[in-house]
Parts: sequence; C-alpha cells; structure tokens
Amino acid sequence: MQNTGQISDFIYDVLIVGAGIAGSAMAANLAKLGKKILVVERDLRERDVIIGELLQPGGVIKLQEMGFTKFIDNIDAQPVYGYDIIYEENNYVISYPNKTGEPCGYGFRNGAFLQNMRKHILADENITVLEGSVTELLEKDNALIGARYVDKSSKEEKDLFADLTVITDGPLSSLREMLSTPEKKLNGYFMGLLLKNCEMPYSNHGHLIMGDHPPMVIYPVTSNEWRILIDFKGERPPRPGKEFKQYLKDTFENALPVSARKAFAEAVDEGKIKTFPNHRLPAKPVLKQGGVILGDALNMRHPLTGGGMTAALNDVLLLCDNLKKVPDFKNKRKLGKAVEKFYENRHLG
Repeated sequence: MQNTGQISDFIYDVLIVGAGIAGSAMAANLAKLGKKILVVERDLRERDVIIGELLQPGGVIKLQEMGFTKFIDNIDAQPVYGYDIIYEENNYVISYPNKTGEPCGYGFRNGAFLQNMRKHILADENITVLEGSVTELLEKDNALIGARYVDKSSKEEKDLFADLTVITDGPLSSLREMLSTPEKKLNGYFMGLLLKNCEMPYSNHGHLIMGDHPPMVIYPVTSNEWRILIDFKGERPPRPGKEFKQYLKDTFENALPVSARKAFAEAVDEGKIKTFPNHRLPAKPVLKQGGVILGDALNMRHPLTGGGMTAALNDVLLLCDNLKKVPDFKNKRKLGKAVEKFYENRHLG
C-alpha cells in the first residue's frame, strides 16, 4: 500500500508526521502546489475507532474549498440535517441552517473516510508515504529540520529532512511538547457502541439525550448503523464486564427512544464496547523555525460536540492558504511568518 520512493538525504519541502484526517488532508492540499511531501504514518491499515465519525456542515464546506468532497463518496456516508434533543421524553429538533447551496453534515465510519483520503495521497506523484514510527524530532541551530523514524517492516532507523515539519499525530501525540506547551486535562472517558438496524425518531439527524444520567449522542454512520457515545466522568475508564453490561442496560436503555432499545441491548450483549479518553487541550503553540503543529495534536474539545474534524480541516485550509504565499520554502523568514500568521488567525480555544 505504500508509495515508498527512495529515501536518502534529500530534503523534502514538507514532512508530515501522521496520516490521520489532518495529516492526509494537509498532504493532499499541499501537493496541489507542486510541493514534494513526505508522510510518515505508524499504521496504514483501516482503523476502527469511535472518534471522527460526524462531519458537521462547516467541515463539509472546508472539503469543498479544498476540492476534496470525493472523500465522502462510496463509503455509505449518511447525510445529517440537524439534531433532535431529547429531554424528559420531550423532543426539540434543531435543524442546520438551510440556505441555498449550503451542505448538510455527514455521518460515516471514520476508517472508511480516512482510507479514501489515504488512497488519494498514495496515488499522488508529489507525495511519498512511509509506514513507520517517528521516534524524535531533529533540531539544528534551534530550528526543526526533520525527524528520525523506524520503518515498520525493516525496523531500519532513518533520518528524514524537510524545510517544514508538520506534526499531526492526533490526540495521543507523543511529539507535541516541542511545538506547544500543552495543559491537557482528562475530563473522563466516552464509550461507543454500534446500534444496528434500528430507527430513531428523526432519520438523518443526530440525537442528544439528556436526563438524570450521563449524556448520550446518537448519529448515523452507515445506512443501517447508528453510533451511540456515552460520556463518563472519572479518571479511570469503564471496565467492560457482566456487571458493567447490566449497568448500561439499567441506566440507559429506558432513556432511549423505544425504537432503539432492542438494538442497544443487543449491542451491549455483543460486547464490542470501545472507550476513549476525553481530553480538553487548549491550543498553546510555540513558535519554532521549521515546524508547525495542528489538529488534535494541538487542540482538543469535547467529542460530543462533533467539532474535531471541522477544526482540523479548518487548520489545514488556513495553514495551506498562508503557505501558498511562500513560493520557496527554503526562505526561512517567509516560512516562519506564514506559520506565525496561521497561529494568530486560528481560533485558539
């Protein structure tokens, strides 16, 4: 699956660490400028995760501006037109603004969406993709000049050099400390299940269920599957087991719409329960020549907002727009100004 190329002491225009949503979009967008891009990703297999499965209309607009709405094609993505908020068995439907030409949102399996992006960058002649792990970032004269990585197959260690190194290795980033001063706070964990072959009160809508229980959000990810995410407070993740399964049924089943209860009970019994830490990470970037950080590696918000992918795509578009004004990335002063302007103009929430 790799476009391996020949790696030597060649200096790339851009080295991107991480081929998730932000990294893949960054590579695809920069390659349109004719830049030589090197991407390093630890695992190119299709991933099965419970994050990044609802792209809000703002994120769809960003894909349109990049010219990459094709990434949503052929993955059984489901249009989402708004939210139904359920509180004490009352429904409050909030639709997305429906002005002429404005897109809806989309729910999909994150792995399928991401593989569409990766297929694109693997086929681009301006992009070289390596599968392996970046172990450290390389510096010279207080400037970032590349990274050291270990190839997944050969276990060979290699130094990679670029005029600009972009860190997009996601929420569990091991490299963010050089380019930010993170104050990551663990707010708890969220748990995900797939509800199969059920109906919700409003088709093609997200459903936010509130009450005397932890909040739940449900949204379509394929034509016959809905993702349910449940927010859990605490410093330790829920421990799946017989008692926990019974707790889920006792606490949440009757809070769901009647049409979803059977599917929820079946999903709990099946036991394919996934958890992920819920971190709050305000963006606190540090300017360093030759480097930039974006996406979840820089900034995270609560997953129930569904805003993570939109924020990442906005980062990519804003940074690329600034980099377009730098014809030669070896001009360190102009390159540094473009990165600085990106940090100044993005929302640092």
